[in-house]
Amino acid sequence: MQRLTQAVLKGAAEVDAWTLYRTLSEPLEGLGGQSPVDAVTADSVDAVTKAVFNVLGVH
Repeated sequence: MQRLTQAVLKGAAEVDAWTLYRTLSEPLEGLGGQSPVDAVTADSVDAVTKAVFNVLGVH
């Protein structure tokens, strides 16, 4: 989860902290209804980060 948080903070530095918190903790359709913090594994950090960026509109 630390790698996910670091990647999201680096890639979405302009997004406020509460928006990041909600996006990381609420279920996402793109993750099968799981929250990013629940869905992330060592092998899925990149894919989960992309899903978070999609929701945030960061590309």
